[in-house]
Amino acid sequence: MKYIKNNKRKGVSLIILALGIVTLMGFASFVTDLGMIINARNELQKVVESVALVGSSNLEPQQDAAGNVTVDTSQVVTIMTDTYNQMINSNPMIADATAPVITFNGQSKAVRIFATLDVGTYFAKIIGINAVRVQAQAAAVSSPYYLNANFPKGFSPGSIIRETSGDSDVRKPVGDNENVNMLFDGALGAPDNKVLTLGPGGYLTMRFTMPLMDGVGADLYVREIGNLDGYYLFAGNDADPDNPYINEVMTGAGINWVNISCTGIPVDIDPSTSPIGSYLANVNYASGTTKEAKFYGSGIFDIGKTCTDSTGNVIYDGNVKGVKYLKIIDDNSIDGFLREDATKPVLLIGENSSITAGADIDAVAVLHHTRLISTIEFNKDSDGDGLIDFLETILGTNPSSADSDGDGINDSLEYSGWYGSSQSIIDAGSQQAQFTNPLDPETGGTGIIYIDNPS
Repeated sequence: MKYIKNNKRKGVSLIILALGIVTLMGFASFVTDLGMIINARNELQKVVESVALVGSSNLEPQQDAAGNVTVDTSQVVTIMTDTYNQMINSNPMIADATAPVITFNGQSKAVRIFATLDVGTYFAKIIGINAVRVQAQAAAVSSPYYLNANFPKGFSPGSIIRETSGDSDVRKPVGDNENVNMLFDGALGAPDNKVLTLGPGGYLTMRFTMPLMDGVGADLYVREIGNLDGYYLFAGNDADPDNPYINEVMTGAGINWVNISCTGIPVDIDPSTSPIGSYLANVNYASGTTKEAKFYGSGIFDIGKTCTDSTGNVIYDGNVKGVKYLKIIDDNSIDGFLREDATKPVLLIGENSSITAGADIDAVAVLHHTRLISTIEFNKDSDGDGLIDFLETILGTNPSSADSDGDGINDSLEYSGWYGSSQSIIDAGSQQAQFTNPLDPETGGTGIIYIDNPS
């Protein structure tokens, strides 16, 4: 058979090749645009997550010089917005992101942030797509972090240590008696009514794995149970960071201690009719007698707060912005407060294993401890009490009951604080802010009666 050449098919392969190249370029351009969109969205997501963590860490109560206790939510929005703007302006990829939409649940110390960004395209413009809108959102909550066996680190194995009289670089107990309760683990972990009884003049010292930094509002929570006994709270740092304290043998350059007791705000009581708080007391040292502030019962403490006495003299100037060591010392005194009304003064004798009344430390917590949560968790409050279910699970309260302990006080008010009869300090301040325990009905009682002069 004779083969006849078909000249009509000349150049078809070139056309196919050209179409293939165009198709491949189209896919490549699509992948390029898609990569830019995904990268921009990821960068924006990183920003909103960081801002959410910053915002939730700024919802702790703070007390001004006049004694008003508030949670300044306007400041939270300002801080979050400023942080957001700084972060997007430093990243050209997301510099055109919209202003953030910020919502918060002050009673749960939780925030949510939402932002969008129109990401311009290059190759998709050929088919009329000039930009693609992406969105990012995040939520975060702040909850107490209770110190445990691994955080902070003690001067010997474990977090809580018993110091010896040979340690001349760490401030000594106010009294001469040593701690007779050796259950140091009682002060570790979440509140469980298992305590470290300091005993008369007894004390505990702990070292943080990293410095505890001053944040907006309260930074530390100390839970003291039983009768409301007095104690001194000291913050410390190495006198020479290059020659740090290791133990009582390797003392380094020593520790500089600062009394921060005056910064405390009472917790777990109803102070509306009671003068619970910090007081100045005479303390005897080898060098003489001096006035030191001490605190009664549970409290939240702000290491950056300035304190003055009744005449305006500065007791503590709030200049300790980071804390490496913490010390709690029993006041070695038998005065104190009772949780119930009393018709006559009593002496706080024989509490737990102490010869005389001593501070009983149940837990110590670091505040401003934040974590990311889903936006679904941010919006879920089954009992409508103002505390999101996620936080109630952490705190141990009942997410299906607005009043877990049945004392007539809303769980969120007991946790976040209130004044008057039921007004949250999230909404306004008060000189008589109240903080009680949503798991303890006794703390919602008629008040605390002071039975002796602490000064």
